[in-house]
Amino acid sequence: MVNESSRFPIQITFHGADAREGVEEAARAHAEHLARFHPRIHGCRVVIGKAEGAARTDRFQVQVRVAIPGNDVVVARQPSRPEHADPLVALADAFRAAERQLDDEDSLRRGR
Repeated sequence: MVNESSRFPIQITFHGADAREGVEEAARAHAEHLARFHPRIHGCRVVIGKAEGAARTDRFQVQVRVAIPGNDVVVARQPSRPEHADPLVALADAFRAAERQLDDEDSLRRGR
């Protein structure tokens, strides 16, 4: 689904997992939070799915792709912690990693 109210499109997809209450809204909120600190964002795509493999079927993996001029920041978070059985925790971890990458990208752009 694309968010019409944001300054940029936010696409949220569930792959191999049913949409859970609050997860889509949380993904939108995380993307909007990124935009407050990184105004160059012109798109965000989030894929939330069940982890593959017999040992990880109860956990979620999240991919976040943030489009910025000249580059995309991509985070693919595999479920490394038992807490990733909660899609909101997996989502928050992925967006924290995306924010760190955007900070690094901004530092490189500024020549630091």
